Amino acid sequence: MRRLTRAFTPTHLALIAALAAALLALAWAGPVAAAESVPAGAKEALAPVTKMIGTLVAIAIGLGALGPDALNIILEARKQGMTQPFFGTAPLMEGNLPERGGKAVDGTFAGSVWDMSLDDPASKELKAAYATRQKTMYPGAFTQNPDYYVANAFDAVFMMVEAILKTGVQNRPETLEADRDKIKDYFSKLRTFKGVASKGFNDDGDGVKDVLVMEARDGRWRVVSR
Repeated sequence: MRRLTRAFTPTHLALIAALAAALLALAWAGPVAAAESVPAGAKEALAPVTKMIGTLVAIAIGLGALGPDALNIILEARKQGMTQPFFGTAPLMEGNLPERGGKAVDGTFAGSVWDMSLDDPASKELKAAYATRQKTMYPGAFTQNPDYYVANAFDAVFMMVEAILKTGVQNRPETLEADRDKIKDYFSKLRTFKGVASKGFNDDGDGVKDVLVMEARDGRWRVVSR
């Protein structure tokens, strides 16, 4: 295999090192300090770059992590003096981040397909069913209320039930292959479903659901946009 190489002159290397130093300084000391941290030998050549770096200020931080890990990251960021809001997807909502993080995690945003605050008939049914099971199956302090995982599982089960009932699944050894095809074909054409969070599938087979924008505030997640 041919090796792809490029020859760098000492000037190139100095510029590369200087840029790396500036980026590291930006990460650790902020944009103002970064602009002053470039090695003297390359400062003139890198002036346009350092000027640009000096103007970079993060107004928000995207965070891809599960709730417990996100909590540690955000708390450490606050200790380091960072005040920017964090945002991410539904996994941020795991692990009771607002309850455990308190004021430090206020202003953290995440998206979800369902929330306990919803009070439509399907959500009421889900919450009642969960309350019955939670006492024996999920007695922990942080599993007293259902989350979006529960909503998704609830919908999946009732989608299966609907497919079985409407396609005449026999559930016998000799009909197993045909039964599977019936369920598969039913799902491929399911465009309307009245679930807790699920509304069926689109032409590409993706699940159709509403997305809620959630904000951690005052010890709990709150819906800020639907």
